[in-house]
Amino acid sequence: MKIRIFLISMSKRLNHLCEIGAIFFLVLMLVMVSLQVVARYGFNMPPEWTEEGARYCMIWMGLLGATVSYYRKEDPIIFSPSKEFMAKWNILIRIIEFMAVSAFVIPLVYFGPSFIERQSGRLTETLGVDTGHIVAIIPIFAAVVFFHGMVRLIAMEKEEPHQTIEEF
Repeated sequence: MKIRIFLISMSKRLNHLCEIGAIFFLVLMLVMVSLQVVARYGFNMPPEWTEEGARYCMIWMGLLGATVSYYRKEDPIIFSPSKEFMAKWNILIRIIEFMAVSAFVIPLVYFGPSFIERQSGRLTETLGVDTGHIVAIIPIFAAVVFFHGMVRLIAMEKEEPHQTIEEF
C-alpha cells in the first residue's frame, strides 16, 4: 500500500521535473529563434549557432513534453470506448496498453546507453557540443514513459486515478 502511494508520488514529481525541463527548453528555443530573426533581418548577420541550438532545444522539449502528455493521458488514442465498455474491460485494456507502450520504450532504454556511446565524441558543427549529450534524451524519455506506464498500471488497481483534473 505504501509503496504504491510512494510510486504515484514519485511519478507526479518526475512529471513536474519533465514539465519544468520542457518549458525551459521551449523558452530557450524561442530566445534562440528570436535572436536569429532579429540578427538576420535587423542586422543581416545571423549567428550560425542559433539555428543548431534551437534544433537541439526542440528535440529535448519535444521528448520531455511527450512524457508530460503521456502522464496526463493526453497522448493520442486509437478509440474512445464507452464507460460501460471500460467498466467491463478496464484491467485488460490497461494491461494491453502497458504492454504496447513497453514494446516501444524498452528497446530504447536497453539500447540507449550504447547509442549514446556511439554518438559520444562527435561534436556538433557550430556549437561544438558532444552529440552524446543531445541524444541522451532518448533513453531518458523512454525510461520516464515506462515508469509512468508502470505507475498507471499500479494506480488503477484500486480505482485510484493516476492523475486527477484537480492537479491542474
